[in-house]
Amino acid sequence: MNPTRLWSVIVLAGGAGQRLGGADKAGLLVNGTSALDRLLGGLPADMPVIVAGVERPTSRPVTFRQESPAGGGPVAGIAAALTEVATSNAVIVATDMPWCAPIITELMERFALLSADALVPVTIDGRQQMLCSAWRTAALRRTINELGDPQGQAVRILVALAAVDEWHLDSRQSALLADIDTPDDLTRAQDEPPAVP
Repeated sequence: MNPTRLWSVIVLAGGAGQRLGGADKAGLLVNGTSALDRLLGGLPADMPVIVAGVERPTSRPVTFRQESPAGGGPVAGIAAALTEVATSNAVIVATDMPWCAPIITELMERFALLSADALVPVTIDGRQQMLCSAWRTAALRRTINELGDPQGQAVRILVALAAVDEWHLDSRQSALLADIDTPDDLTRAQDEPPAVP
């Protein structure tokens, strides 16, 4: 069996970039391509993708689901997207990491060897990158149910409720997980591949 058939990808695309003047992060242009399409273009073509956010044209077929009310935060977006996940595993990724597809591929491979609920990368500076993590779908549903109302909840609380393993990244891998939070981040995101710090 093709291992990607065991996986879905949940892309969190509903956030507004407050430090980017309220910009729509999914629509930010990275070398002429939206951040969302840049991310989607790096994913295996046969993997189901559920985008938590406002429906928009995309470079490949995806399913859109949005939390209600809108603006409820990443956990609310995950909960909304989960209603469309039919695979045993899921990757959660934020749309403002346009270069992270190679990390997702290795993340899935590493997770297949584990018995944990989730696998969370840790960047070279010691930061857990929870918005690029691999999960057993059943565990993700269980932890969201334990949280109760997902509106306004932080992903770190979701992670705290799960049995989590960490994957410590090197400098090159950490650079691929660089997110776009500020105008300087957007400038750096134009590097292809991202520069190693």
